[in-house]
Amino acid sequence: VAAYDLVRGALAEDRGDVKTPATELADAARLASASAPDSIRRPLEELSSAAQRLAGLESTDLRAAREAFGDVSRALISVLSAEPSLQQGRQVYECPMAKGYKKWVQVSEGVSNPYMGTDMLQCGTEADF
Repeated sequence: VAAYDLVRGALAEDRGDVKTPATELADAARLASASAPDSIRRPLEELSSAAQRLAGLESTDLRAAREAFGDVSRALISVLSAEPSLQQGRQVYECPMAKGYKKWVQVSEGVSNPYMGTDMLQCGTEADF
């Protein structure tokens, strides 16, 4: 989740430099899926694929990065929903104005919106996993 949070933080700050942490996330999810219980194997594989797609985007295309981040967030939330013990210390927020998938995970409290960035950094409310 640390690599995911680096991606989230970069997008919240309108930075597109997400290739390295997205690649780290893809690799970690792929490795975890190899020995994961059946209940989270598929969500981990989806997380790895979504993160790899995000890593392959141009760093200058924030719109595409945010859209791809939505797929990463959906997959991560699926992992966390399938294994509630992984939810500890993590919050889910939702932005009603975001296009596509509207939720994201944060390890810190307080809204820091990766979909709207600095224009509307605090747009969002706490949501369920």
